[in-house]
Amino acid sequence: MPHRRQCLRECVKSDVAACAPAGWVAHRFSGGGHERFTNSRPPRLKGLSIKSSVAIPNVASPLVGDEKHGCAAHKGRRYRLNRQALKPWVTRPERDGAPSKAILAVLLAVLSVSGCSSMHTERCEQAEQNWNHVRAKIKYRLANQQFQRGQIEAAIDTVNEAIATDDSSAEQFLLLAHCYIEQGKIASARKTVDQARRCAPHTPEVEYTCGLIAEHTGQLESALEHYHLARAHDENTMDYLVAEAECLAELGHPEEAAELISENVNRFDSDGTLEMLLAQIALLIGDTEAAIPNLRLAMERSGCGTTFSEKPGGCDVLIEELGRLLSESGQYAETVSLLRPYVQSRADTPSSVVTALCTAYLSTNRVGEAKQLLRDELRHRPGNTRCMMLLVQASVMTGDWMTARRYAEQLERLTPGDVQAHLLHGFICWKQNELPAAEESFRRALSIDPADTLAHCLIGQVLEETGRRVTAGEHYRRALQIDPRCVWAKRLLEPT
Repeated sequence: MPHRRQCLRECVKSDVAACAPAGWVAHRFSGGGHERFTNSRPPRLKGLSIKSSVAIPNVASPLVGDEKHGCAAHKGRRYRLNRQALKPWVTRPERDGAPSKAILAVLLAVLSVSGCSSMHTERCEQAEQNWNHVRAKIKYRLANQQFQRGQIEAAIDTVNEAIATDDSSAEQFLLLAHCYIEQGKIASARKTVDQARRCAPHTPEVEYTCGLIAEHTGQLESALEHYHLARAHDENTMDYLVAEAECLAELGHPEEAAELISENVNRFDSDGTLEMLLAQIALLIGDTEAAIPNLRLAMERSGCGTTFSEKPGGCDVLIEELGRLLSESGQYAETVSLLRPYVQSRADTPSSVVTALCTAYLSTNRVGEAKQLLRDELRHRPGNTRCMMLLVQASVMTGDWMTARRYAEQLERLTPGDVQAHLLHGFICWKQNELPAAEESFRRALSIDPADTLAHCLIGQVLEETGRRVTAGEHYRRALQIDPRCVWAKRLLEPT
């Protein structure tokens, strides 16, 4: 094959335009009349070795105009063949046996550039999808943290950003649905759960969330079905078991709920949740004796037994509930050992816990501690009538009649329909020998509850001391009619 320079010289003699490869520029030799060619071919074909003595047409035309070198510069570019330029080469007979090779080289160059562009685009799209997935995961975790902290509006904004980045994750839609449930936007929650179901139609969390929505709208039967389906898909998630058991209890089947938990309690490394639920179900059916040991076990398994003062949240609930039950059931010594350090370590103890501890104090002759705690509580909550009543009792026990009278009068004004308040005030007036005031309070008590034997006996005592023995005897006999075992009425009726 002739050398390119030789080929060019021959072409110059005949037809410069015909010989010059497309894009080459002819220049005059300095001082001579001959033309020479410099290769100013566009960079997209640079490096193509032209081994023909005939000019090759521009057979590849880019649709966009970036002319930088390299495959990476052709991102997103598409090439088309210049069919009009290529046609003569397809139909023209070969000259010097070389044009077909040149055409093949050009086609290979075009196809290689186009293929590289397509592969690069696919890699970029995949990388972008992966990055969006990572960003969405990060935003989802942030939204979940905000939800757990009660920052519902912030959680909604953040999870919506995650969904806008990647809308293929069911858990993001489910978190958004839980946010809407917390806000009471049930219609929005339903729509969001439907979107989650399209992403993952068989996930148990979708059924669980549907159960929550049904329960919030009072559709307990439907909620129970959803919870049961969720647990059927995944028996190892405690939330599904707890939800189904609670729903059974609310539907009036506490025994079935307790049986369901007892059958599955060994499936989990319990943190006290199941034992707490068993205790609540026991209380629901009035079985305090069963509730107390379950609460003790819940405290033990949750680690609240000795370090409760350092543990937030769940331990507070367990200690307060167990302390109240112990006090109500008369287990005062254990009530004091449990609640005393708990109350001392907190400034915001619920009043029901304070009264449970003070009741135990009074029953174990720790009256001074009871009075001090009750005074502190009344400074913090001046309208706490239960604490007022206990303080009146403590003051009576210590002979502090002035304090007892002051709080008894407040109590009677604040609770005019409470028999105990009237009885306490009447008793204090009687002990202070203010008999008319005492009689008035006892009559108020009897007007509220005519069958109160204590009120009949107390007013009988006042009437007897004011010389009205016949009327007093009527009240004693009435007390015996109500309760034949009333020892006080029997004794008062005995002849002196």
